[in-house]
Amino acid sequence: MTVRMVTICGLQVYITCQVLKCIEVEWEAKEEDERLDLLQQELWLPQKRQEWEDDRALEREEQRRERVQSAQYKRYKRFMKKQ
Repeated sequence: MTVRMVTICGLQVYITCQVLKCIEVEWEAKEEDERLDLLQQELWLPQKRQEWEDDRALEREEQRRERVQSAQYKRYKRFMKKQ
């Protein structure tokens, strides 16, 4: 690899980490396949980053809906209301 390629790859990793809100240690702890997958998504590009953030927001909303409908969560909320 040339110096330019290493610099570009390093910048892509850096920006991807910023998008994921993770530090270098967390990035290194991820599985190699997961890191490659994240790099293939090209999250350093603004349009791709926005698409990824929108997808994550939809996933979080879906998880929140499932949690709100669960009996265990409702029980927890009632318990906290009494406290």
